[in-house]
Amino acid sequence: MLRVERPQLSAALGVALAVWQQAVNNGDINGDPWKQFHSQDTPTKNAVLDALRTMFHGKCAYCETQDADEIEHFWPKSSHSHNHFRGTPQYMFVWENLLLACHKCTGFACKGSR
Repeated sequence: MLRVERPQLSAALGVALAVWQQAVNNGDINGDPWKQFHSQDTPTKNAVLDALRTMFHGKCAYCETQDADEIEHFWPKSSHSHNHFRGTPQYMFVWENLLLACHKCTGFACKGSR
């Protein structure tokens, strides 16, 4: 795993992620909050990706392949038997839980629900 220094987010980006996390914590979102975030809040998603690309120098946090382009969660965003029920939506939009990863490393064949 690639070791990096995590910078502070801009105030606006920190607030935007906090609003999403609060909605998850309050149960205000019907369906999959992560899919809704990707489809409804493109400016915030793109700002998070830009910050992660800078932080990880464009490399996947796991395999260090160049041109990683997906937001990944270190702590799983949902509980599942494959991750020993360790996942939780309480960290879904927490900056310290977000990583940059390539499509291969986020795919089910590599990661699954672990």
